Amino acid sequence: FFSLTLYIMSHGGKKQFLQHLLQLDEQDQVNPELLDKLWYAIDADRNGVLEGNEFKRFLSAIAEYMEKDLASIGHPMSRETITKFLHSAIDRDGDGRVSKEEFCQNLKMCLDACESQV
Repeated sequence: FFSLTLYIMSHGGKKQFLQHLLQLDEQDQVNPELLDKLWYAIDADRNGVLEGNEFKRFLSAIAEYMEKDLASIGHPMSRETITKFLHSAIDRDGDGRVSKEEFCQNLKMCLDACESQV
């Protein structure tokens, strides 16, 4: 997570990343521009795929956000539970790699689904 934070801070700031994530979370419709901005912030090596430590850092950052979001609405959930949910929901084929297509198709759904299950 620390490396992702450093990367984000050097490319527009962690605050901006979290603002984009919050905007995506609060919108009723998927916003492709926000998804592109989020993808750009997390695909550090620009290979078009999240894998290995990059994928783990992504899961950690999103799980941290969701943990705080759920706690703020009175539905605490452990980060471990959220991370497992995110892993299976975003990496649908289970190959340990997330393409931009998988990311775009599944991130908004994950943000919405976690809240709807509480």
